[in-house]
Amino acid sequence: VGEINRICNDIADLNSQIVAVERGDQENLTLRDEREQLLRELAEIVTFRTVEGSDGSVMVTLENGFGLVVGNSTNELEYALTPSFNPASPVGLDGSSLGYIVHNFGDNSTRADVDLTSVISVGGGELAGLLNLRGLQHTTDTSPFDATGELVSVAGYVEMLARDLLTRFNTAYLGP
Repeated sequence: VGEINRICNDIADLNSQIVAVERGDQENLTLRDEREQLLRELAEIVTFRTVEGSDGSVMVTLENGFGLVVGNSTNELEYALTPSFNPASPVGLDGSSLGYIVHNFGDNSTRADVDLTSVISVGGGELAGLLNLRGLQHTTDTSPFDATGELVSVAGYVEMLARDLLTRFNTAYLGP
């Protein structure tokens, strides 16, 4: 999440420079190449869409339209264990919260978080892969094993094997 914010801030800075130096039909290819390299780096982490404006700036949005970069400004993401929407989902397999990727539309004293975890997880890139490996919980989940994700699936199989082994051992030891 920190790397996404860093790259988006750099893209916003380059947008400002491009708008300032480009006039008419003259393009600054060096600045545009730098921005393209940053967009390639960002694409390795998260799926996004871009739209180039008539002024030469580029807008970067997530699949749901949430603007990461709009002109020369950014909407920074955060990893929050206790977001303001206060989900009632259970803890993860290790007993801690899985956490959410959010954007705070409020301030630090009055948070107004929007959950972007699911949007990011259905895309591509390193962050989506990590989220899908770790797992996602939904507010209707009643157990850590209700979450979706590769580690949750593996843990479910391990629990099933352990219960089966325990049952067989107890049956053999104690008798039917």
